[in-house]
Amino acid sequence: MRLLPLIAAAVLAVISPAAAQQDYPARSVKIIVPFAAGASTDTLARVIGKEFQKQLGQPFVIENKAGAEGQIGAQAVATAEPDGYTLFVTTHTSQAANVSLFKSLSYDPIKDFTPISRLTSGQFILAVNPSLQVKTLDELIAYIKANPGKVSYATANATSTVATAWLGALKELDIVRVNYASAPRAVADLLAGHVQMMIGDQANVAPLVQDGKLTGLAVTGENRSPLVPSLPTMREAGLQELVLTTWAGLYGPAKLPPTIVDKLHKAVLTAYQEPEVIKALTLAGYDLVTSTPHELGVFNKEQIDVWRRASALGKIEPR
Repeated sequence: MRLLPLIAAAVLAVISPAAAQQDYPARSVKIIVPFAAGASTDTLARVIGKEFQKQLGQPFVIENKAGAEGQIGAQAVATAEPDGYTLFVTTHTSQAANVSLFKSLSYDPIKDFTPISRLTSGQFILAVNPSLQVKTLDELIAYIKANPGKVSYATANATSTVATAWLGALKELDIVRVNYASAPRAVADLLAGHVQMMIGDQANVAPLVQDGKLTGLAVTGENRSPLVPSLPTMREAGLQELVLTTWAGLYGPAKLPPTIVDKLHKAVLTAYQEPEVIKALTLAGYDLVTSTPHELGVFNKEQIDVWRRASALGKIEPR
């Protein structure tokens, strides 16, 4: 008779994980953001988390793990249990650019994650402190050449690092890099005049350009930004080579069960039909983009090559 309890236990062991996946989420879910509170990716995660909570009936709690260009947050997700209770809202920085910016990483951006969906695409804005009294990219370049080594630029992520290095290499500019732990801190110092220029994300920079607190010179994307349509693209401003777009995606740890992936993917698609979500993310400077999990995986691999080429053109040595 002892055999029956053993058989029952074995059956439950097989059924329980599947049942848990069907009931997902049964408790609060943590969304790790590898950047500081107030950064544009943090805004994105909070909008998504709020909508997921409405749809799925459990709290989705944002946890900011900033530092090392997104590596700290990425490592936390890469080593988490693949049970759906640790998710990752991140960008090209941790999943593509870091492969070229660092000699080694504590995680593999492809093997250590399960792609769920792309979330956004976007671009950055080249802005300067008004004290420079330049109005165009050509005027900025002329000013820097007349004042070698005296103009400092802020970086806070992969895009600002690579794009500014690329600009400097193309035009042989002698400019001084000042690195920051977060974009909001970098923008604050740009406003205060502690640094003179920055290629920053639209969420942080566009409102300040609109208010005249910063002078916008160009955007890094293929097309002009609807937030600051008067600004030319880098190509329109004379730099045909310099085009960089940004993106964000939703991931889980490697080996996340397909049933959970499917549920989260459907939640993204539903969220992006909500007017409040569309409005909030559009105002933050994002173009809303979705994909299948497979498409995100393929796109991620392609982007590693894109950022590798951009880093090489910017003559960036991995550190």
